[in-house]
Amino acid sequence: MFKSARWKSDKNKTKIVFRLQFQATQVPQAGWDTLMVSLIPVDVGKPTVRSEKCSVRDGTCRWDNPIYEAVKFTQESKTGKFSEKIYKVIVSSGSSKSAILGEVTVDFSEYAEAVKATSISLPLKVPNSGPLLHVVIYRMHGDAEKREVEENGEFMAKSQDGSIKTTAAVENVEPNGNLVVSRGFEATSTSGSESSSERNTPRELGLKTLMNNNTHQDPTSFLSSLSRNTMPHKRSSTDWSVGSVPEESTDDSTISSEENLTKERLTQVSSELSVEKLKTDFAVLARQAEVYELELQTLRKQVVKESKKGQDLSREVVTVKEERDSLKKECEQLRCSQKNVNGTKVASKFENDQGSTALLSELRQELNHEKDLNANLRLQLQKTQESNAELMLAVQDLDEMLEKKDKEDSHVSKKSATNEKQDTVPSTETSEDEDQQAMEVILKERGHGKDAYMLERKIVELYSEIDVYRRDRDELEMQMEQLALDYEILKQENHDLSFKVESNQLQDHLKTQYELETQVENLEKEVKNQEREFLASLDTINELECQVKILEEQLRKQEEEFSASTETINELGSQVQTLEEQLRNQEEEFSASTETRNELEDQVMHLETQLSTQEEEIAASSGTIHELDVQVKRLEKQLSIQEEEFSASSGTINEHDAQVKRLEKQLKNQEEEYALSLATINELETKVRNLENELKNREEEFSASLGTKGKLETQVDSLKREVRNYEKEFLVSLDTTNELETQVKTLEEELEKQAQGFIADLDELTRGKVEQEKRAIQAEDALRKTRRANANTAERLQEEFKRLSLQMASTFDANEKLALKAVEEANEIRLEKIRLEELLEKSNEDVGLVKDQYNEKLKDLSHQISFKHIQVEKLLLELEDKSKKLENQQEQEEEIRQTFLKEVLTLKKEIERLEAEKNEVTELEEQKHKLVQTGNVEKEEIERRIASVRKEAEISLEELNTVRSLKNENETKVCILQSEVETLRTQLNELKHSLLESETEKENLKQQVSDLRRDLLQKEDVLVDEIKLLKIQMQEKETALRESTNAFLAKEKSLRNNIEELEEELSQTYTEVKDGDNMTTSNGNAIEAVKRQNEDTEQTVCSSANGCQANLDKMSSEMEYLKTRNISMESELKDMQERYSEISLKFAEVEGERQRLVMRVRNLNAKSSRV
Repeated sequence: MFKSARWKSDKNKTKIVFRLQFQATQVPQAGWDTLMVSLIPVDVGKPTVRSEKCSVRDGTCRWDNPIYEAVKFTQESKTGKFSEKIYKVIVSSGSSKSAILGEVTVDFSEYAEAVKATSISLPLKVPNSGPLLHVVIYRMHGDAEKREVEENGEFMAKSQDGSIKTTAAVENVEPNGNLVVSRGFEATSTSGSESSSERNTPRELGLKTLMNNNTHQDPTSFLSSLSRNTMPHKRSSTDWSVGSVPEESTDDSTISSEENLTKERLTQVSSELSVEKLKTDFAVLARQAEVYELELQTLRKQVVKESKKGQDLSREVVTVKEERDSLKKECEQLRCSQKNVNGTKVASKFENDQGSTALLSELRQELNHEKDLNANLRLQLQKTQESNAELMLAVQDLDEMLEKKDKEDSHVSKKSATNEKQDTVPSTETSEDEDQQAMEVILKERGHGKDAYMLERKIVELYSEIDVYRRDRDELEMQMEQLALDYEILKQENHDLSFKVESNQLQDHLKTQYELETQVENLEKEVKNQEREFLASLDTINELECQVKILEEQLRKQEEEFSASTETINELGSQVQTLEEQLRNQEEEFSASTETRNELEDQVMHLETQLSTQEEEIAASSGTIHELDVQVKRLEKQLSIQEEEFSASSGTINEHDAQVKRLEKQLKNQEEEYALSLATINELETKVRNLENELKNREEEFSASLGTKGKLETQVDSLKREVRNYEKEFLVSLDTTNELETQVKTLEEELEKQAQGFIADLDELTRGKVEQEKRAIQAEDALRKTRRANANTAERLQEEFKRLSLQMASTFDANEKLALKAVEEANEIRLEKIRLEELLEKSNEDVGLVKDQYNEKLKDLSHQISFKHIQVEKLLLELEDKSKKLENQQEQEEEIRQTFLKEVLTLKKEIERLEAEKNEVTELEEQKHKLVQTGNVEKEEIERRIASVRKEAEISLEELNTVRSLKNENETKVCILQSEVETLRTQLNELKHSLLESETEKENLKQQVSDLRRDLLQKEDVLVDEIKLLKIQMQEKETALRESTNAFLAKEKSLRNNIEELEEELSQTYTEVKDGDNMTTSNGNAIEAVKRQNEDTEQTVCSSANGCQANLDKMSSEMEYLKTRNISMESELKDMQERYSEISLKFAEVEGERQRLVMRVRNLNAKSSRV
C-alpha cells in the first residue's frame, strides 16, 4: 500500500503504500509443499519484500499476513497521471532458483488512484492450464499506512525491550512479530474505505465498524486492541519527565489498606472501560477523518479539472458566438440573394449550404457535450453538498464526544485524588502490581490527552477546508448559472439558424441533386474499373502463391534427395567397415605368418642341436691335421696380401699370429656346424615356398581391395553427379525467384499507375469545382444586371415558386433519400476501396516476407550445397590419400617381395654352395686345411648374410626414420665391418700360433667343450622359452595396440626393459663362462661368436616383425582415422538436419507472430472505427 506524499509540498513526486494479500490456486501437489512470494521491481532487479513460507493444502496456498510495499511515483502536474511502476511477483519454494512456480507482472500506477480494494487473478504459467495467483491490492490512505505498518514492527520492539510490560500485550503477540488485533483493525480500515467509496454517511460508518467489531470480538479484547493500536510508540524525554510526579503519588498510595485497594481497582477498571470506549470512538472518528481527507483530495482534483473544463467551455462559447455572428452575416447575404434566385446562383451557394449544415451538426454535438458536462457538474455539486453535510454531522458528533470525554476525565481525576488521600498504609504483597497499574493509567491519560489535542486540530482544519469548499461550490454554482443562460441564448439562435438553413437547403438541393447523380455514376464506373484491376491483381497474387507452392515442393524434393545422399554416405560408411573387417582378417593372417615364423625358429633350434652332434663327429676325425697346415699356409699367404693392403691400420705381427690361431679354432667349430646347416637349408627352401604362397594370397587380397577402391571411386563419381544436379536445381530455383521478383515489380508499378490515375481524377474534380464557382460568380454578375429588368417577373416567379416549392417538397424528399443512399453507397465503396488497398499492402508485405523467407532458405541451401561441395572435396582428397597410401603399400609389398625373392635367391645360392661344399667335405674329410678354408669362406658368407639381413632390417626401419639416420647407420655399420675385419686378421695371426698348441690340448678341451655345450644348450633352451614368452606377449601387445596406441607405448617400454634384463643375464652368463674358461680363451671366443650369431638372428627376426607391425599399425591408425572422419561426417549431417528443423520451426513461429500482429491491428482498427 502506497503512502502519498504531501499534496502541497511535493507536487511532482509522491510515495504511496500498498497492502497486498495473496492466494494461489490450482497448485500442483507434486514437489510444491511450501511457497513464498517475493516482489521485485523491474528497474532494480532485486527483491524488496518477501513473504513468509506457507504450506499448500489441496492445491491452494493462502498467505494470511499481507505484504506492505512503498512505491515512489512521479505525477504530472497538468494531467495528474502517474508514471508506470512495474513489479514482478515471483512465487517459488525459496530453496533454489530452479524451484520457481511462476511469475507475474503488475503495474501499480493503475491502482494509485483506487479507493476500493481491487482483486486480480493472474495465470502463473500457460493460460487455462497452470496455477493462478489471486492478488488483493489496497491503497493505504493518509496516516493509516503509518499506523498499520508501525504496529507490526515498532510496538512489538517496545514490548520486547521491557519498557512497558503488560499481560494483554504479551497475549496478543503472534510468533511472527505481528499483533493479533492488527488484523481486526485492518478489516475495519478496508470496510471503512469501501463504505466511503459507496457514499455512506459517517454515522453509518461508525455504526457498521462498531457492530462488526462487537460481533466478532469480546468488548474487552476489542477495546484493548484499539487502545494498543492508537497508543503512541515513541515517547520523548519531556513525556517521561512529566510522568515522574504521579510516581510519587503512587509511592504515597502504598500506605493504604486492602479495602481501599479493592475500591481503587474497581474505580480504575470502570475508568479504563470508559477510556477504552472513548478510544474506540476516537479511532472510528480518526478513520472517518482520514476518509474525509481523501475525499477532500479527490474533490480538490475534481475542482481543478472542473475549473479547466469551465475555461474550455467559456472558450467554446466565445467561438460559438463568433460562428453565430458569421452565420448571421451569411443569413443576411442569403436573404438579399433569395430575391433574384437562378440556377447558377443556387449551384454556387450549394457548397456554402453544405458548410453551414456541417457547422450546424458540429454545434449540435457541442451542445450535447455541454449538456453532458452540465449534468456531470450538477451531480458533482450534489456529491460535494452531501459530503459537506456529512462533514458537518461528523464534526457535531466529535464535539459531543469531546464534551463527554472531558466530563468523564474530570470525574475520574476527582475519584483518583480522593482515593489517594484515604490510602495511607499499603500491603507489601501487592505494591509492585499497584505501581504497574498506576503507570499504565498515567500513560493512558497522556495518550488520551494527545489524541484529543490532535482531534481538535483536525477538526479546525476540517472547518477551514469546509469553508474553502463552500466558496468553491458557490463559484461553481455562479458559473453554472452563467453557462445555463448562455446555453439558452445559443439554443434560440441555433433554432433560428436551423430554420433558415433548412429553407435554403430545400431550394438548393433540387438543382444539386442532378449533379450528384452524375458524379455518383462516374464514381461507380471508376470503382468498377478499380475492382477489375484489383481482381486482376488478385489473380496475379494467386499465381504467385501457386509458384510459391511449386517452390516448396521443389524444396521438399531436394530435401528427399539430400536424405538419399545421406543414405548413400551411410552405405559408404558400411563399405568402409567391410574394408576394416578385411584388414582385420589380413592382420589375423599376418599373426598366422608370425606363428609360422616361430615354427621356423624352432626348426633353427633343432638345426643347432644337429650341428652340435656333427661337431662331435668332426672331433672324431682329427687325423687330418696336416691338410690344415697346408690351408693355414694358404691363409698366411692371403693374410700377407691383406696385411700389405691394410699395413697402415694393422698391428704387430704377434697379434696377427694370435688372431690366426683363434680363427683356426673357430673354423674347426664352424666345420662342425656346417654339416647341420645343410639340413636346415632344405627346411628353409620349403619355408620359402610357403612364403611365396602367402605372398600370392596377399596379392589376391590386395587385388580385391583394389576392386573395393574402384567401387568407392564410382560412388564418389555418383556423388559428384548428384551435387551437379543439386546445383542445376538451385539455378532453376534462382531463375524462378527472379521471375517472381519481376512480377512483383510489375504489380507495384501497376498499383502506382492506378494511384496516379486516381490522383489525376481528383485533380479534375477539383478543377471542375473551381470552374463551377467561376461560372456561379459570372451568373451572379449577370443576375445583378437583370434584377431591375426582371423585378416584375421575379414577383410572378416567386408566386409560382411557392406553388412549385409545395410540389417539389415531396419530390425533394424522395430525391434526398436517393441522394443519401447514393452517398452511403459511395462511402461504402470508398471503405471497400480502402480495405482493398489495405489487403494489397498486406499481400505486398506477405509477398515481401515470403521473398525474404525464400531468400533465406535459398541462402541456407546454398550454404549447405557449398558445405557438401567442401565435404565431397574432402572425401575426394581422402580417397586420393588412401589411393596414394595403397600405392605406397603396393610398392612396399613389391619391395618386400623383391627382398624376399632376393633372400630366396641368396638362400638358393647358399644351398648350392653348401651342397658343393658338402661334396667337397665328403671327398676331403681327411683334409682339414681345406675344411678350414671352406669354413672361413662360409663364415665370411654368413657374416655377409648377417650384414645383408641387418641392412634389410635397417631399410625397414629407414621407412619410419629420415634419410639422415639411414646415412649415419650405414656409416656406423661400415666402421663396424672394418673393425670386424681387423679382429679377424688378429684372430688369423693368433690361429697360426695356437694350431701347434691346440693338438695337445684337444682332448682336454673336448671334454670341457662338451660340458660347456651342455650348459649352453640348457641356457639356450631357457632363452628360447623366454623368447616364446616374449613373442606371446608381443602378440597380446599387438591386440592392445589396435585398441589404443598409448598402451602400446607402455608395453613396448616393458618389452624393452625385459630385453635389457635378458641382455644383462646373457652378459652375466658370458662373464661366468669367461671366468671358467680362462685357460681356454679360444673356445670362449668361439662361444661368443655363436652367441653373436644367435643374437643377430634374433635381431633380424625382431626387426622384420617390427617392420610388419609398423605397417599394420599404420593401416590400423588410418582405418581408425577414417572411422572418426565418417562419424564426424554423420554427426555434422545430423546437426545440419537439426538446424534445418530449428529454422523451419522459427519460420513457423515468426509467421504465427505475424498473424497475431495482423489480428491485433485489425482489432485496433475496428475499435478505432467504432469510436
